[in-house]
Amino acid sequence: MKDELYKKYLDNTLTPEELTRFRELLKATSDDDMADLIDAHWLAREKATDGSSCSSQETEVKHRIDAILAGVDGMPIAEEPDAVECDSRPRPVIRLLRRVLRYAAVLLLPLLAFTTYYYYTAATAVPTGMMTVSAPSASTAEALLPDGTHVTLSHDSRLSYNLSDFNGKLRRVSFSGEGWFDVAHDATSPFQVSLEGLTIHVLGTRFNASARSCSRTSAVALLEGRVELTTADNGRVLLLPGQEAVYDKATGHISVNSHADLAATQAWRHHEMKFTHADISTVADRLAAEYGVAITMVGNTSAHFTGVLPTDDLNACLRILKATYGLSYHISGKTVTLRMKKEK
Repeated sequence: MKDELYKKYLDNTLTPEELTRFRELLKATSDDDMADLIDAHWLAREKATDGSSCSSQETEVKHRIDAILAGVDGMPIAEEPDAVECDSRPRPVIRLLRRVLRYAAVLLLPLLAFTTYYYYTAATAVPTGMMTVSAPSASTAEALLPDGTHVTLSHDSRLSYNLSDFNGKLRRVSFSGEGWFDVAHDATSPFQVSLEGLTIHVLGTRFNASARSCSRTSAVALLEGRVELTTADNGRVLLLPGQEAVYDKATGHISVNSHADLAATQAWRHHEMKFTHADISTVADRLAAEYGVAITMVGNTSAHFTGVLPTDDLNACLRILKATYGLSYHISGKTVTLRMKKEK
């Protein structure tokens, strides 16, 4: 068994279990026994290569060592020949070389085995630790997860995960804000995104998730692939490409729009908000979520808006709404008051 493990060690084909067993055998093996093991292997290798030519590199290395040994013995060092055949090597010198090196190998082999075990253990250990990626106000951020998943975070968004949660059996992250997910496909390791009261289950897909704490709803718009949404009270919804699910935080209900405007859901990536015949209260809610303000509306709220508003300039948004509806607005700290124009 020891001889077999030694050969596999030299060939770098030991399994982790065999490497552990080999280390234990080394501890229990005397230096003389280990030297005999190494010597027997070398003799077998030399016998197997008799009559064959050495590689040019092997010939050069062995010739230099032979020359050094000859010099130590007081013999003149011969000039290097252009080519040396394996079977023309001086047998006494080779035996002396083997005898010298085998004792060095006795000392080095346990060290090499330990080093191999240490680096293997370090390389295969599952790393741990909480990681967080956040995008501040009026900015975006990019995150590349350990599995190759790419996430783009909108402003005031946060993604967090533990490295141990990417363990080959499960991939799991927590998210708040708004973000675009391009999930690396892995059929053996499901990917989970935990939002406020909602969990997204995927294998590999691309989708947009909006889950701002100041908003009454969370939304998931699917571009490709398939995702399953589950709520805290065990509600389940399967989402297909082109669909958008809206989760009501107060009721726990999920509604699905099968004809979602996917371009609108991703408009934030270009610092825009796109609306198509949206009632003004919906626009106000979106502004409140985007800019982290409280919006109070006075007057008629039955108007609808179609157009594009920026996500990085609240004053510009309000000026556009003023020009569209003739409304007036007032900003006081984190509070915005919109006064709709009275109908005649």
